[in-house]
Amino acid sequence: MLIQSGVFGLPGTMPMYIIGAVITAVLSYLIGSVNFCRMFSINNNCRSDVVELREKAGIKRFVLPLLLDLLKGIVCATIGLFAMPGGGYICLAGLFCTLGHNYPVIYKFKSNGCAGGCAAFIGVMLVFNPLMALVAIVIGLIIFIATKYVNAFVLVFSLLCPILSYYNQLWKFEQGDDYFVYIIDFVLRVPFPFVLMLVVLIFYGNAIGKMVRGKEDKLNFKQKKQ
Repeated sequence: MLIQSGVFGLPGTMPMYIIGAVITAVLSYLIGSVNFCRMFSINNNCRSDVVELREKAGIKRFVLPLLLDLLKGIVCATIGLFAMPGGGYICLAGLFCTLGHNYPVIYKFKSNGCAGGCAAFIGVMLVFNPLMALVAIVIGLIIFIATKYVNAFVLVFSLLCPILSYYNQLWKFEQGDDYFVYIIDFVLRVPFPFVLMLVVLIFYGNAIGKMVRGKEDKLNFKQKKQ
């Protein structure tokens, strides 16, 4: 029953689904506000930029905040999945997680250069559609290895994953299922991955523009000699 209706769907009433949506959104926003990239950048006296963080802090302190941001996306998406089955609340959780990352309440809604949230976006999509997310990650990594531009990966993943997920849907309910679940899932599941994509691309817009103009720094995994 829990798998079919979710925590807030057990009573089977629309008000409970609305309460579930609000709780999912608030929790995801608060979790998303914990910006690990910014924390590590401050501790290592550098800009909230993954390239500079790699150069100043080393490979371990470069990878760790990205993994933690990815994990918070997975946590938020999992909360959405337990609140209601299917992809609807996963997408809702992902959107508010990304908004929290870019407008963190603990930093007075200022990202201070560490905007974007691609790692969190990846975590959300790994729950929303694991196989298609992995395909997009692999293709994005191939492009990244070839170019050494971080934002080349961001651009490829953000564009490719929602499109692949749309044509290879993991979560889909029919009209014969729970009516509330069907309506909410359809309204949220179809447009929200693309909304998430736009949010991420908007915040990475300047960096992608620099990459296109050849002015972005490439990420070098070889440690510089002091």
